[in-house]
Amino acid sequence: MGQVYGLHLLAGGAEVTYFVRERYVDELRAGTTLHALPRGGSRKLVPTHVRADMTGLAEGFDQVWLCVPTNALTSGALDTVLAAVARAERSSLVCMLPGMQVRALLDEHVPRARVVDGMIGMIAYEAPLPGEQLAPGTAYVLPRLSPSKFSGNEPARVRAVTQLLRAGGCPAGEVKDARVSLAFSSCAMMPMVVALEGAGWRFGSLRQGDWLTLAAGAAREALTLTGAELGVPVPWFRPLLRRPLFSLISYGAGWLAPFDAEVYLEHHFTKVGEQTRLMIRGYLDGAAQRGLPSTHIAELNQRVFGG
Repeated sequence: MGQVYGLHLLAGGAEVTYFVRERYVDELRAGTTLHALPRGGSRKLVPTHVRADMTGLAEGFDQVWLCVPTNALTSGALDTVLAAVARAERSSLVCMLPGMQVRALLDEHVPRARVVDGMIGMIAYEAPLPGEQLAPGTAYVLPRLSPSKFSGNEPARVRAVTQLLRAGGCPAGEVKDARVSLAFSSCAMMPMVVALEGAGWRFGSLRQGDWLTLAAGAAREALTLTGAELGVPVPWFRPLLRRPLFSLISYGAGWLAPFDAEVYLEHHFTKVGEQTRLMIRGYLDGAAQRGLPSTHIAELNQRVFGG
């Protein structure tokens, strides 16, 4: 994901510096191949600079993008990074991390006025997946009907992000609160992902037994909780989240994706499995604190993750 956004920021006219672990510096400096699916061709990402010294973030970049799993934030692994960003008063922190606890954790380090919240509007993965005929690199899809969405307390910072992405060919838009949009979309998606894992990452198995019933019930419970935590109305589509709709989605994912959706989902969500467990645990803890129902979430968590 970070490579895809970087590619489009470069195309929009920005200078892009990547901060990575020391062992990745030489590889990224040499450039990496990105494949735009389904028929967008391949391009090479060659960053302006690649660095491993995270304290360099304090030098005052216009934008600092966080494109890492949420557990990197909750574990404290990003504390040094955030401290460096906090010292660079002109920098906007663009946060693409999902999870209800993200905003509160960022508030401990960086003033909210300087944070631009983002909702990812793409699918990206390390290529090739098993069975794919692609050169090693990153493959991605930019759905035109689902742009990346951004919001923040200072409109000028948000516009700087969206205008630069659009100039580089990446669909991007401004919304009232990207965190709300992200939170509600996660409520609908994550239970189904967990159920798919429980079904062995196979859509056919997912449609057997009660996996889809559990996923739909967990999604409704998560939406109710999230609305209460954010102090906003529950989305209109909550009553529609039932087994028939989730079954239809499972068929659509296999038919519409320009890659093997089962292989991709297993690859990606196994890679970020700790983030998934963190989000499900967050739903359970939040429901317990507020006295809200979480029967389906709890059973899904127990059957897939062991409680």
